[in-house]
Amino acid sequence: MSIRTTRRWPPAIRLWSTVPAVLLALVTIAAWTPAAADAAPNCGIGWGSLDKAAGNLSTAPIVNVRAAQHPCYDRLIVDVAGAGVGYRAGYAAAVHTQARGDVLPLRGGAFLGVVVLNSTYDTTTGAPTYVPANRNELVNVTGWRTFRQVAYGGSFEGYTTIGLGLRARLPFRVFTLSGPGAHTRLVIDVATAWSAAPIAAEQTASLQVTPSTVPAGGSVEVSGTCDPNSEGFAISTAFLHDATHDFAGVGAAGFHTDPAGHFSVTAQVPTNIMPGQYSASARCGGGNLGIAATLTVIPASGPPTAVPAGSGGLAASKSAHTEQRHWLIAGIGVALLVGGGLGALRLRRTTR
Repeated sequence: MSIRTTRRWPPAIRLWSTVPAVLLALVTIAAWTPAAADAAPNCGIGWGSLDKAAGNLSTAPIVNVRAAQHPCYDRLIVDVAGAGVGYRAGYAAAVHTQARGDVLPLRGGAFLGVVVLNSTYDTTTGAPTYVPANRNELVNVTGWRTFRQVAYGGSFEGYTTIGLGLRARLPFRVFTLSGPGAHTRLVIDVATAWSAAPIAAEQTASLQVTPSTVPAGGSVEVSGTCDPNSEGFAISTAFLHDATHDFAGVGAAGFHTDPAGHFSVTAQVPTNIMPGQYSASARCGGGNLGIAATLTVIPASGPPTAVPAGSGGLAASKSAHTEQRHWLIAGIGVALLVGGGLGALRLRRTTR
């Protein structure tokens, strides 16, 4: 008779033998569980995608162009050796080079043109201050979330063009930062995705001018909606234009939107303006609102002629002498009628 023996592992050995299986299970679970870092960040961006502009031509030269990635946006930085920086930025079907006006080839689903109002050379000596190694690839943005290409469109008479090829038309902002040292940085941020805030703001953008017809020297209320918590201007050639009411050489009235994007501002119409129809527009958050309202200016009218109470419709300009004359004529008429009647009655008695 044979005896079957069963070999049993000691408790410690049995415990350690389960470790590989547990580790394998944990690795498998981790592989199928999305990492928290891959989750979309809550950016809350409300920039919009309208054109943006600020500043004027400056002699401070451009010395470098670089870029960086952030969780919510890709960033382009233009380094300027000085304090003055101006810019014009906006989406376009094509970005054109300076001077020649050729189309700047760009990769991507949307093109953002940035015109910096600074040169890439010293305006006094003509010596270059920024010479890109590759005009078509100012920065290597391979694999970036938003940027597809950064290209150089040339510099001419103080204007420098940079073309951004993007994944799609997305919200962007433009601003300047001081430093390092005496330098200034022009910053262009393009969001990695749309959020609910900018879409709602652009869909509800509105502009009204009340009243729509105003005499010269009067005032109107310009109201509407645009980017929330933003500075803006109501602009029209029909508005008062002086040192404190100016935007790019046109009459303007500044406003600040509330958290919901609403604004309202009073604009004065000059007394010496020519009567006619004028267009009123607005800028908000650094970009054009994209819509306009019509304002009709009519000649200034004089004060109305007063009508005294109980005059029976007689104008106040009628003199007291004229009224007295009318009453005198009426009295004479009545006297003649009475006299005529009495004479007829006396003649009748005499005939009898």
